[in-house]
Amino acid sequence: MYTLAVIDPQLYCLPSKEDLPGYGPLLEVEREIATAKQLGCDIVIVIYPEMGPINPRINQLLRGYNRVIRVEKQQWIGARQLLAGCREFGFNTNFFRVCGWYTHRCLQTTVQGLSRALPNCRIQVVKKACDDIEQNRWNTFPKLNNVELV
Repeated sequence: MYTLAVIDPQLYCLPSKEDLPGYGPLLEVEREIATAKQLGCDIVIVIYPEMGPINPRINQLLRGYNRVIRVEKQQWIGARQLLAGCREFGFNTNFFRVCGWYTHRCLQTTVQGLSRALPNCRIQVVKKACDDIEQNRWNTFPKLNNVELV
């Protein structure tokens, strides 16, 4: 079992509505959420309040699921809030799968913070379920001992 961390799944982080129906990263995030629910995994939605509401498609997928929490961050990095939420609700902190938006800002700094705070935990970054306004540049993503790009 793992904890799925979804970073910044908010309307202002996604493309325009016209581009959403076939938008690959959103479809992959939805797939990650569906799989986590099917397996009974914990899910943490990490949001930056200034970026608007959570995408309605993601909210719909989460509706009625009792192993999900939402935490708010005040800057790019959300590791502290993510871990605090996990600890408060008894969520798994040994294995994380991470996906979402702003790969090279919010997602990357959150993964780095998790890695530093929990050097013995396993972290998988789901590449196809991530996106960045400047395109993903996986060759520049920091190489960390407990982080795997999948």
